[in-house]
Amino acid sequence: MRPMVTGGMEVVSQAPARISFAGGGTDISPYPETYGGEVFNATVSIFMSVRLRIRDDKKVLVHANTRPEPMEYESFDKLEFDGRLDFIKATAKAMYDGDHGFELYVYSSLPMRSGLGGSGAMCVAVLGAFNHIRKKPLNNYELAELAYEIETVQLGNASGRQDQYAASFGGFNHFEFLGGNHVRVSRLDMHSAGNRMLNQALLLFWLGDRSASGHIIEDQIQGMKNDGLALKALHATKQHVSEMREAMQDLDIRRIGRLLDTLWQEKKRFSPLVTSEQIDAIYDGLRQAGMIGGKITGAGGGGHMLACCDIERRDAMLAAAEEMGVRHVPFSFVQEGVLSWQAPIRTIMDSTYVKVPSTEGKHIKGAAKQTNP
Repeated sequence: MRPMVTGGMEVVSQAPARISFAGGGTDISPYPETYGGEVFNATVSIFMSVRLRIRDDKKVLVHANTRPEPMEYESFDKLEFDGRLDFIKATAKAMYDGDHGFELYVYSSLPMRSGLGGSGAMCVAVLGAFNHIRKKPLNNYELAELAYEIETVQLGNASGRQDQYAASFGGFNHFEFLGGNHVRVSRLDMHSAGNRMLNQALLLFWLGDRSASGHIIEDQIQGMKNDGLALKALHATKQHVSEMREAMQDLDIRRIGRLLDTLWQEKKRFSPLVTSEQIDAIYDGLRQAGMIGGKITGAGGGGHMLACCDIERRDAMLAAAEEMGVRHVPFSFVQEGVLSWQAPIRTIMDSTYVKVPSTEGKHIKGAAKQTNP
């Protein structure tokens, strides 16, 4: 049984965003059920953060850095889906089995529709916080599947499974989606020198906001059903997944870059909404500055672009991006998925929180020395 949150303590949970290198789109139904999907991705040091505090009354408060005021409910039973952070409410309803109310703080370090799997990572982070105090905690597979079910089945958002699985497991992974909840996870252990080399050769740029990814995904699904270019492009994309994994394992920067370019050309065949004149112009400008190849990291239409270059061309790439008004987003690869721990509450605690006997001078198992930022 997991420890309950004690007075003066809160649960902190963090889940990482991801960069999809190859196979994105083949995890979206009905493709995996019919053909089997494959994705190779890696998690990065851009985190969705959650803080959970248990109260001694029945009230539920939900705070988010994207909203000016918290949402307050008389009790857990009064939580309602009204278009305001519904995925957080759905996550709480699926996981919380306590008798008290609670206060939940969620912090997203990504803009909406970033193409880095932010919503999936946030859902996993919230699940991770409640999982920390759950009597029967879920494993990584169960967390990923529940996050997927909440986003797609309960809330009706078109999505694949790679975001939730990446946030749950962390690291460099080759995911095979065999239909339904049948997912095979093969981890690529990347040593520290490899991480540093990739961090120098791979750059991430923010292109600007885009329309909801669901529109692009729905267009892709329709093209898939029509047995047209989208389906052929998905087949071609899947064929490059194992090759990308090999290139990553060999740290073959030029091969990685060429594969990214090939995959970008295939991705543009998923839907006409994937690219735009502005995105094409940025891509061409980066190529002229020394980019070997790159691609949009999510559904397309905006968000983030991943660019690969020889280390000697990194400064020229950064200068070209700045000249085009494209913002560089620093990151590093991380090997761990969702993590949760207990930490001291950082703000002054009032009388609404659960009171327990003083723990002064005692070691609290699971307590962290530092809290999340």
